Amino acid sequence: MNNDTPKEETAKPKPARKPQRRPGPSVRVSTPSLRRTLDRVQQRMKLIGNSSGLIWGIFGFFVVLLSWMWIDVILDLPPFLRILAWITSFCVMFTLIVKTFLQTRRRSSHAFVATRLDQVANTGGEILTGLDLWVSGRQKKVVDTVSAGLAELAVQQASRKALRVSEEEAVPAKPLLQSALSMLGLFLFVLILVVLLPRMAKTELVRFVLPYGDQPAWSQYQFIVTPEATEVIYSETLDLTAEVYGPGVDSVELVLIPPLKERSRSVEEAQPIDVLPMFPDHEGIWHASIANVTDPFDYFLRVRRARSRSYQVEVKTVPQIRNIEVEITPPIYTGLGPSRGKMPPDGILGLPKTQVQVTVTSNRPLSGGALNLIYDQEETVAMTALEDPRQVTGTFRLARAGALKIKVTDEEGQDSLENDHYLIQILEDQHPLVRLIQPQAVSFASPTVMLPVIISAEDDYGLQKCELFRSLNDSRFLPTSIPLPEGVPRRAQVQNMLPFASYGLQPGDVVKLFARIEDNDPNGMEPGVGKGTESSIVTIRIVAEQDLNRMQQQRAGMQMLMNKYQQAGRRLENLSEQIRELTEKLNDLPEDSPLADELRDQLKQLGEEMKKEAEMMEKLSEQNLPFDVDQKLSPQLQEMAEMLRKLGEEAEKAAENENLTKEEMQELLKKQGEILQNEQQKHDEERMKPLEMLNQVQPLKQDEKAFQQIVQRQRQLAERLSALKNYEGHDDPAKKARLRELEEEQRGLRNKLSDLLDKIEEHAEALDDDERLDNLRETARDFVQQVRDSGATESMVDAEDGMGQFSGSKGHEKAEDAAEKLEKFLSKSQQMGNEAGDALPGFHPGLGKSLQNTLEQLTQGMGKNQGREGGQGGSGGESSAMDTLDNVGMYGGNPLMDPTESRSGMSDSNNPTATVPGMMSKENGDDGSGFETSQSSPAYGGAEWGVPLRYQRQAGRYLQKLAEELEE
Repeated sequence: MNNDTPKEETAKPKPARKPQRRPGPSVRVSTPSLRRTLDRVQQRMKLIGNSSGLIWGIFGFFVVLLSWMWIDVILDLPPFLRILAWITSFCVMFTLIVKTFLQTRRRSSHAFVATRLDQVANTGGEILTGLDLWVSGRQKKVVDTVSAGLAELAVQQASRKALRVSEEEAVPAKPLLQSALSMLGLFLFVLILVVLLPRMAKTELVRFVLPYGDQPAWSQYQFIVTPEATEVIYSETLDLTAEVYGPGVDSVELVLIPPLKERSRSVEEAQPIDVLPMFPDHEGIWHASIANVTDPFDYFLRVRRARSRSYQVEVKTVPQIRNIEVEITPPIYTGLGPSRGKMPPDGILGLPKTQVQVTVTSNRPLSGGALNLIYDQEETVAMTALEDPRQVTGTFRLARAGALKIKVTDEEGQDSLENDHYLIQILEDQHPLVRLIQPQAVSFASPTVMLPVIISAEDDYGLQKCELFRSLNDSRFLPTSIPLPEGVPRRAQVQNMLPFASYGLQPGDVVKLFARIEDNDPNGMEPGVGKGTESSIVTIRIVAEQDLNRMQQQRAGMQMLMNKYQQAGRRLENLSEQIRELTEKLNDLPEDSPLADELRDQLKQLGEEMKKEAEMMEKLSEQNLPFDVDQKLSPQLQEMAEMLRKLGEEAEKAAENENLTKEEMQELLKKQGEILQNEQQKHDEERMKPLEMLNQVQPLKQDEKAFQQIVQRQRQLAERLSALKNYEGHDDPAKKARLRELEEEQRGLRNKLSDLLDKIEEHAEALDDDERLDNLRETARDFVQQVRDSGATESMVDAEDGMGQFSGSKGHEKAEDAAEKLEKFLSKSQQMGNEAGDALPGFHPGLGKSLQNTLEQLTQGMGKNQGREGGQGGSGGESSAMDTLDNVGMYGGNPLMDPTESRSGMSDSNNPTATVPGMMSKENGDDGSGFETSQSSPAYGGAEWGVPLRYQRQAGRYLQKLAEELEE
């Protein structure tokens, strides 16, 4: 045996013949240890060789595939070459693996292993010789004793030497390590490429994994497209935007290609439908629009040879409702024309029998549609096509509330998918509203007054009839028709003058009036008769002239007092102005020229005017007012009248002198002008100035009385609450209602107190800047500040809160506390009123006492009869106002009243509805047959009300329901 690698045994061992027995001893050669050693080395050799071959095969696969990928980056390989790349890569891998497996199998025989062990152990072939002897012994089975013994010794020697060689020395792992390191190096190389060029790596991976997929070749350009895959409604416009990153992007193309299901080639090989340029904006974003999209397509962006991946655009062919327009035509009786516009968000709102025409515009040509009216049972109204193939229309009439659903159908029979419902709401034609603005609800009138009747009416759709009903001493009401403005007025204010003088009325008679208005609703209670509404009844009590004057004096005493003496001053001023004008004309004549008859006539007219004014002055002096200061000043008006009469006679006498010269007339006019000027100055200083001071301080005196009333009513409220001071809870509906009424009354008192304090401040600031009024001004300011700082208002609020929580104990406690705090200021308020009177003598010592008495007389009526409302419950204290004359209309003549309150019947001048322009016009007639109408004045006072009439009662019902829920 030599050290060369032995050849593998190729011949199969022949079947062993049955050995012949020879004489002598027989020895069997047994080498189990050698065989086991060779088997272990053989297994290691196969494992390392096969593993190394597998790794080298994978290594070769990736090297070839990466090479193809690199070629694809450079050349943009077509899909079939990318598939070929996979085939070649797998072929290389299988070739390497098979070749390695075959080599490993060939080199892993026992002879090869024994030879390898001899080489490692340097035994000179002893292990291979021992293997051969063992194999020979197995084939012969029976040997002679000497040869078998020697063979056994050789095999044992070979086994011992083989055992001395380790498996790692016999078969090193170097081939496996080399392949693994190569594979690791390749993996690190690929990892570095992925980290450095992630987009390239991803692109190539996708291109080779999906060779026929839509993955463009790698380029330096990156595309961000919005939107990507999308769906467009039929005939809509598709707006595309793109951001392109890369070197030198100066143009971008939008390439349209057939959709994937309609093309058999790849994206690169597809025939473009169209190529559109994109346009950049100032931010570098590229834009393109595709109008009237009717078919699906794919698209991609292209910059030079680079492109984006393709995106799908699908088209919705189901018809879409683009626009809904409605034309709502109210019933004819409303006088309203049709209204057109888009479908309101809240649905359709109208009166019964309102015609509604619905026109729908779609994105596709339509063959028809349907209006589904959803009531208890669904009703369908067909829609017909119009000239525009994309429009259909249908018409129906409103009958009851429900919902509307609209559906359209295109020419291919496809129905729209919209499922929107629109409410159908029925408007109610509300009853008209009517109000008697004049006369007031409770009024007094003289038997001879021309009583103004002003009716204000309003309806949501139109008025057709107005009547005034009149009753005398509770007799049957008699109607009088009042004409309305032409057309179909929605608002009207009509005026009628009632000539009481022609009715033969006597003091003590009672006239009652109310107005009735009807609208033009044909669906009223009776056919042809609209819905009617009647105003509240107005009661007018007929009183004697002197009684009416007395009531007017009580309510407007200061105003009448000022009017009386202001009239006197105006008459003096008027005469002075006439003298000045006549003097100017006289000065224009040349010196020593005779007087013209015209100037003497004017002088005579001046004398007559003076005598007329003297008569009017006498009448003024005879109009005695129940005030001390008037009794002091009226005689002075009589003296003024005598003076004017004398000046008039003197002027008439001079005018009769035909030889009167210019100088004589100038001297006469100068003397009379000086007399009138002195008298006017005396009137201003001795009469008007004290009265003006009285007019300034009187409000503060009235404020004293008003404060006393508030304190008295707060005390009465606290006393009435004492009956509920032990009540806590919600279990008694009667007490609960009582506490709500008292809460409202407490709130009214608090508001009145707040308003009164504001008025006191205003009245104090309105005082003249005169040191004689400084004490009064300061006292009023201090009073207001102290009352506000006393906490009385806060106690009132706490009392309201307690009553709102149905706590009688808290309500009573806080109301009592507020009453006590306010009562502490009664003396302070009295001090303010006393200082108002004390300041008056300083302006005219001779009239000081009369002025003080007059101040008391002007305020003596306040506060009377206030105790009667204590047991009337919580009306907010408004019942006290009815006990005064402030809310009572007065219609009759008094020459000392303001001109707007003359015999035409005007009531309170402070009432915003008291003055109506044109009421005294002669066109109205004295027989009550004249009327004035106005469509611009609403039925609620003199102010416009911006809330439509049909919503007013709905708002009222809502607030009432809300209040009931809050009570629960």
